[in-house]
Amino acid sequence: MFQGCQTKLTCFSSKSVFIKRCAQIIKGVFYPLLFLIALVLLQSNMALFVFDRDAIGQGEWWRLLTAHFIHSSASHALWDVLAFTGITFWLSQYSIQQMLMSVFLGIVAVDILLLSPFSSMDYYCGLSGILFSPLLLVCHHFFQEKRNVVGLLPMAVLCTKLVWEVCVQHTLFVDTAWQAYPAAHLAGLMGGLICVVFKLSSVSRA
Repeated sequence: MFQGCQTKLTCFSSKSVFIKRCAQIIKGVFYPLLFLIALVLLQSNMALFVFDRDAIGQGEWWRLLTAHFIHSSASHALWDVLAFTGITFWLSQYSIQQMLMSVFLGIVAVDILLLSPFSSMDYYCGLSGILFSPLLLVCHHFFQEKRNVVGLLPMAVLCTKLVWEVCVQHTLFVDTAWQAYPAAHLAGLMGGLICVVFKLSSVSRA
C-alpha cells in the first residue's frame, strides 16, 4: 500500500512539473506571437507608423512606439524579427517582467535619442535599436550562470559589434533600404544597462 501511494505521489509530482513547464512555454510563446501579429498589421500601412519627425511634431505621437515594429526591407525584417523573437522568448523563461521592462526601456531610450538634438534622423524604423536592451540582459544572465571567461564572451561579442557599427556607421549582417543608424543600438544598450542595474539593486535589497 505504501509503495502504491508513493508511486501515485511521484506521478502526480511529475504531472505538476510537466504542467508548470507547459505553462512557462505558453507564456513565453504568447508575447513573441503577439509581437508578430502586431508587426504584420503595422507593416501593411508603413507610411502611417514609421518615425517621422515632422509628423510627430504635428501630434502623431504613436509613431514613437510603432516605428520600432516597422522595417524598410525584407532583410531588415528577417534578421530583426528572428533575433528579437529568440531573445525575448529566452529572456521570458527567466522573467516575463524583465523581458517586458527591457523592451519598454529600449523603446524609451531610442525615442529619447531620436528626439534629441544629437540625432539628425528625420525618418527611422526597425527593431534593432530596442533589441540591444533585452540582448544585454540575456548576456548578463549568461555571465551570472557561468561566472568565468566563457560567460563574458557574449558580452564581448556584443560590445565589439556595437563599437564596429558606430565607428563605420554601418550595420553588420543587415541591409536596410534606409540610412543605417547604429547610434540607436547604443541607445538600446543604455536601456538594457538600466535593467541590469535595477536587477542587481533588487537582488542586493533582497
